[in-house]
Amino acid sequence: LGIAGYSQGGHGALWANQLAPTWTPEYHVVGTFAGAPATEMQVILRGGPAGFVIMFLAGLKAAHPELDLSTYLTPAALAKLGAVDTGCAGDVFSAISGVDPVSVPGAIEKGPWIELADADDPGAVKTDDPILIIHSEADGTVPIVLSQFLMTRMCKAGNVVERRVLHDGDDHGRAAVPAYAQAVTWFQGRFS
Repeated sequence: LGIAGYSQGGHGALWANQLAPTWTPEYHVVGTFAGAPATEMQVILRGGPAGFVIMFLAGLKAAHPELDLSTYLTPAALAKLGAVDTGCAGDVFSAISGVDPVSVPGAIEKGPWIELADADDPGAVKTDDPILIIHSEADGTVPIVLSQFLMTRMCKAGNVVERRVLHDGDDHGRAAVPAYAQAVTWFQGRFS
């Protein structure tokens, strides 16, 4: 089995790889590809675009129903939270546009937010199969520095990780095409 994903899917692919030994022990994972993975959730909470902050917090609330998002989000931002359940990413960004500030000042330092954000980042444990990360240096949606932080953490945990940087100027969405092309070739080698 090969696991692949791009952007938020790259984040998901890394978690699927990490959880595969306990969730699907009957499968032999030969490799995991994560293109422009949206990781480093504390960084996103501290200064990411409002739409991403809202989407992440909605996900945390779904996973942890006991969370009180009013301790993190301003009333105006909290009123826009429903956009996550009714639209795509662009709809969420449109709904939250003009809301400033999104978070209660100093909220990240209070409560469980830093701990929850850090726990959402994959790569802190060693996995058995190699991992390929591909990220465009021109990515304006998921900054390339995030995959460098990810790779550093994964290597520290003992993972076998290769990180490739696309230097040809593709933005986030368009970079998926050459990233997946390289990943397919990489997977062919893994399956061989």
